This record gives sequence, C-alpha cells and structure tokens, in this order.
Amino acid sequence: MSTKVSDFLLERLSEWGVRRIYGYPGDGINGILGGLERHQDLFEFVQVRHEEMAAFMATAHAKFTDEVGVCLATSGPGAIHLLKLYWNDNSTLGKEWIRFTRKNVPVNKDVVYTSLDDEVPASPWLALPGGKNLGIGRHWHFFSVIFWILNGLIYVVLLFATGEWARLIPTSWSIVPAAFHTFLTYITLHIPPASEFHPYDPLQQLAYAGVVFLLAPFMLLTGATMSPAVAARFPWYIKIFGDGRLDVACIS
Repeated sequence: MSTKVSDFLLERLSEWGVRRIYGYPGDGINGILGGLERHQDLFEFVQVRHEEMAAFMATAHAKFTDEVGVCLATSGPGAIHLLKLYWNDNSTLGKEWIRFTRKNVPVNKDVVYTSLDDEVPASPWLALPGGKNLGIGRHWHFFSVIFWILNGLIYVVLLFATGEWARLIPTSWSIVPAAFHTFLTYITLHIPPASEFHPYDPLQQLAYAGVVFLLAPFMLLTGATMSPAVAARFPWYIKIFGDGRLDVACIS
C-alpha cells in the first residue's frame, strides 16, 4: 500500500521533533487533518477559533519552549493573516519572533495603494488559485462572486417577468401536507405517480420557494457582514447574527 502524502509530511515533521500543531480546518487541508487522525500518538492538534490565533499560539510555543512553532491553515484571507504575523515588513529573520507594526503605506497621494500590495509571496502549492501570491486568491474570489450575483439577479427577474414563478412557487398552504405525503413516498423507496411531477412535485416547489425567498436573502444579509467596511461602519449589524465575524462566517 502506497504512503499518503499527508502521512509522509507528518512523519517528517515528527522526525524533526514537532509534537504540536496549531490550526484551523479547511477544505484544502482535509488530507492533513485525516493524517493527524491517523497519527494521534505523534501529534497534538490544537484547533483554534481563527487562523490568527494559530499564529499567536505557535509563536508563543516557539518562544517559551525553544521548539518549532507549526501552523496549519488553508489558502484564504485568514491564512494571509497567519502568515503576516511571521513575515512582517519590519521583521528581521532570526531576531524578532513576532511584530505588530502596520504595513508600509505610500504617503504620496499620487500613488494608488490597493489590496494587490498586500500579496504575500508563497509556494504555489499553498497559494491555490493565486499561484505564487497568496493574496491574489481574494481577488479571484471576489471577481467570481460578481458572476454569481448577476446569475441570481437574472434568475429572479426572469422568474417573475415570464410568469414561471407560478410553476415553481406554491400559492396555497395545501402544499405543506402534499409535500409531507411526497416525502413519505420517497422515504419508503416508492416512486410518486408521474402526474405529481407536472410541473414540479410539492417538495421541489417548497425547495424553490425556500431558495428564492429565504436562502438567497439570508445569504445576502450575512454575506455583507464579511466586508471590513461594513463591520467598521455598522458593528451592531454583525451582532445580529452572532458574536463576531467568525460566527457569521460559519452560518453564511
């Protein structure tokens, strides 16, 4: 049986004396998390509330134990925060173990400073889909969101402009018992009669109505809280959905 990459990585870290890893789960590192499950005898995995906390804990671990502090995070804005606590503009390799100074911003008003200046050089394997620059992943993300928004707006406009909503959206409360009946039919591994699929069965109609009138508005309301500008201008708005942006990110 061939050795998994995650197992090889963790075994090598173990040979180097690493015994504790601080990190935050994510899709891009699920393979390593699976490896940690298989090597519980070698490592203690400390799951943090945010990637920044992993950096704090790992640097403190290195400072007070003289051991290597190890962080684990997947590509994203949180990972950028994690990296910046190590690779600050004014940090001197081998001398300073952490810095909290701000990034140098051009004082010349004629110089345009954008988030592209926040990009952090990193291995292409760590910075997908940003290639060699971890920060560019944010720009891919927000650029692609534009198309999702346009797609949703076009869908809703056409839904009501063409009258198709009458085929998708329930217009009577009788849909509730009908949907329950359809659910029982499916759960008992039976096939509903073909007449129930014209135009859509009750469960499908409820699902479409839920997406258009509940899920989509909820995503827009919670998604707005991810904006630093909204968080700074309307801090009370975030409190509506949780104790902080991390809580809102979990439900959005």
